[in-house]
Parts: sequence; structure tokens; C-alpha cells
Amino acid sequence: TSPAATLKFQPFTGKITKNRVRLRLQPTYDGPVLREFNRNDLIVVLGETEDFYAIQPPSDFRAYVFRTFVLDDVIEGNRVNIRLKPELDAPVVAQLNSGDRVEGSIYSKNNKWLEIRLPEASRFYIAKEYVEKAGDAGLKARLDKKHDEAFHLFNTTEAISKVEMQKPFEQMNIEGIKTNYQR
Repeated sequence: TSPAATLKFQPFTGKITKNRVRLRLQPTYDGPVLREFNRNDLIVVLGETEDFYAIQPPSDFRAYVFRTFVLDDVIEGNRVNIRLKPELDAPVVAQLNSGDRVEGSIYSKNNKWLEIRLPEASRFYIAKEYVEKAGDAGLKARLDKKHDEAFHLFNTTEAISKVEMQKPFEQMNIEGIKTNYQR
């Protein structure tokens, strides 16, 4: 084997290079489409297989397991299907076995299903040709954290602004609000 063949894949943050790039359940062009990404969206690439990158599931994806297979947060049964929707014909994204732990909540629209986080080993796929390297594997998490902090600061400042606007003008703390918006 060549030295390049023995190198372990290095996860990275990838940037989508086109609009309407399809996220697929399997690494094939005819695999079920789960979502579309747009230019400049960021993803975490964890591996590769021929023409596709295996990516970390988007943080807003949830999974569902039929509740009869869960007792006290433990899977009861082998090869229990974990699905993308609380429906028996929804795509299977993983299987769990007896003794595997799950944390979740009863799905509000159908109490026969438990909504859980996707299993750690879940992977989805994007064609390599639409992804370019943007940075190390932690870049997306750092940028997401900055975004969340900015969003929180903006919402807090907006709420403070509304309170200040209720005060007589000479009692308003305009400088504090201005500082927060500038930050």
C-alpha cells in the first residue's frame, strides 16, 4: 500500500458550492433526498466513500423509535429501526439493539413514538463535487456558537430597548443599548 492509502481521513468543515445540493440517506445518486443545502451552507465532513462525503447529521434532525421497543430509556429488542419520521414507512437511519440507551420524549402528535436524538453513528451523504474545504472539523461548531451568542445578544438588547422606551427620555439608558448593538 502507498503512504497516501494508509492516511486516516481527517474530518473537516465543508462549504457547499452550489444551490440546491441534495443531502441523501445513502451514498448514491438515487438514494432518498432528505434536504437541500444552498451555496455557502456549512457541513461537517466525517468520511468519504467514492463520490460522496459522509457528513454529520444536521443538528435539527430528529429520529423516532416505536415506543413499544423502549423500556426505562433502554432498547428492548434487536435491530430496532430508528426512523426520520414517526411513521412505519419513513426512512430507517439506524438500528439499535437490546441494552442500547436512548433519551427522548413522547412525540406530541402521536404518542406511540418516542422522539430521540439521532444515534451518534448516523451519517448522511453529499456528492463530493459540491463541497469545498472551509476549515477544520471544529469550524462549523465555533461559527454556530458565535451565531447563537449574537442572536441571544440581539434578542436581549431588543427586550432591554423595549423596557427603556417605556421610561421618560431623560431616564433612558441609550448608551447601554448602543454598546450592545455595536457588539
